[in-house]
Amino acid sequence: MNDPKLCIIGGSPRSGTRNFADLISAHPDTQLFGEVGHYALPKVKGALEEMAAYHAEETSRRTLRGRGRQKKFASHRVALTLTGMYAKSPQMPFNFNALTSRHVVGFKTPQIEKRWRLMNELYGEFENERHFFFCIRNLDQNFLSLHSRGWRKDVEEYVERLLPLLQSIVKFKAWNESKDGGWQIHLLHLNAFLDAASREDWLFDRVYRPLFGGDARQPAAQALASTSNRNSTLNVTGKPARSELTDEEQNFLTNSAELKEAVERFNAAFNTDLPILTPK
Repeated sequence: MNDPKLCIIGGSPRSGTRNFADLISAHPDTQLFGEVGHYALPKVKGALEEMAAYHAEETSRRTLRGRGRQKKFASHRVALTLTGMYAKSPQMPFNFNALTSRHVVGFKTPQIEKRWRLMNELYGEFENERHFFFCIRNLDQNFLSLHSRGWRKDVEEYVERLLPLLQSIVKFKAWNESKDGGWQIHLLHLNAFLDAASREDWLFDRVYRPLFGGDARQPAAQALASTSNRNSTLNVTGKPARSELTDEEQNFLTNSAELKEAVERFNAAFNTDLPILTPK
């Protein structure tokens, strides 16, 4: 089966998931859709199980009638198509017959790493490369951006929501490495991208080369030139995001033992230095 490459973008909301999805989608060989809520995946699984049972019965009927076997039920392709139907702007099914192994298909689903086992169950049979991009940013800025976009929860609830993301991506990465799961897991740190001496080099090294190969530097440059950060707080609301934590918020972030432990494990797993507070 001549599958295209698979690309799934997850991570914490307000950490560049839309911006990175737009940059990847700028490449002409890419078809990404989204946003899809991670809570849609169990519904995809339910529909997929019903379809698989139907096709198994149909194959049995054809065999009994001497009509030969029908084509293999490609569950991973059907799962991807069904996922597209749950997007905020529902997408028509992919024409897999028109796609080749150089093409990239997939979707954007923040927080999907919490369901990494189900994600692997649904899409893990793609026979081409499978890429998962985990988006994150400095944690204080992540909270401030969420708060500025109408997420009116306090910092305690932010940490409560963040911990499963950090813990899940570490578990997914460890499982993938120990079981040879076949996923290529990439970390996209929004602050590192924004602060890079060359955003073109950063995008090429961490996104375009893994997905499109060593000849993709020019497309990476074109993507940067043609793509704006349309989902930034300023562009959407007309106002910049909050820039400062309150003393109470800062104290909670810096004194949360659970958060410190999760960040330490995350940094060790990805050999990185994700800060809780942005260095001054």
